[in-house]
Amino acid sequence: MSGVALNSTHSVTRPVSHALSIRRIAHIQWKDKVPNTEVLQICNLTKIEAMLMTAQYRWVGHVTRTEDTRLPKIAFYSELEQGTRSHGGQLKRYKDMLKTNMRACDLPPNELENLVADRSSWRSSFKKQVSDFEHRHILSLQDKRVLRKTGRQLSPDRGFTCDICSHGRTSQGAGVDCTPPQQKKGSSVFWADKNLGRRGFWC
Repeated sequence: MSGVALNSTHSVTRPVSHALSIRRIAHIQWKDKVPNTEVLQICNLTKIEAMLMTAQYRWVGHVTRTEDTRLPKIAFYSELEQGTRSHGGQLKRYKDMLKTNMRACDLPPNELENLVADRSSWRSSFKKQVSDFEHRHILSLQDKRVLRKTGRQLSPDRGFTCDICSHGRTSQGAGVDCTPPQQKKGSSVFWADKNLGRRGFWC
């Protein structure tokens, strides 16, 4: 599991299958209306992303600390000498996804060798960062669920509020422009139905 490059497809399919398996084991059905975040808390488990990140960091630390003559380390640090890049987006390598995960956990990829030099310090460091990443992710999912189910705004310490439509935002400037076209400078849009220009329609 630690030697697999995690891409966007894995980040979508694996959490779904993981949640279904946990619900089946815990005898929690969809009609109970229990969100996945609460299912994990009931079963005292972490999300699949946190599990995979933890396994990935442990494996990378082990390989980096091994001798330079070991085949896993040679393959980890090696690069192709020949070949051409194909058109369009490139396939993600293991190292590419490792850098992405490290940035998501506030771990500097350029200092990887220095971080993993001390095994105990590295383990405690990445476990704390993965725990913080999971906590932020769960809070984001809870905010999205509240907005989707009730339409309530985000709390002041969890986001920002649009000045025009009063809807919640996860960050300043997030989302689309809420200003109606007829109020924008130089706009020639004319609405026959006045209800289309009601407050909050453009959010």
